[in-house]
Amino acid sequence: MSNLKKVMIWRLISIVITMVITWVWTEDLLAASGLTILLQGVLLVAHWIFEGWWVNVTVDKLLGPSKKRPDGLLEWSDDEKKWRPGDW
Repeated sequence: MSNLKKVMIWRLISIVITMVITWVWTEDLLAASGLTILLQGVLLVAHWIFEGWWVNVTVDKLLGPSKKRPDGLLEWSDDEKKWRPGDW
């Protein structure tokens, strides 16, 4: 839960920073608000895609399944099922 709290606090900080910079740049609160919402939405989706890619390229390769099933899918061993990123 503390990780979620940290992420939410950082997201609020980044929204405020984006809002202030765009407001100073445009000198228009409405335009700054719209740009901030658009930019934060794009960054949220980009981060979500990056996280999926990162787990696929790094974590799953390091902790990934060691056996393939006959249908070509990978199968987790019992040891590999016990720990996943974020489970400390």
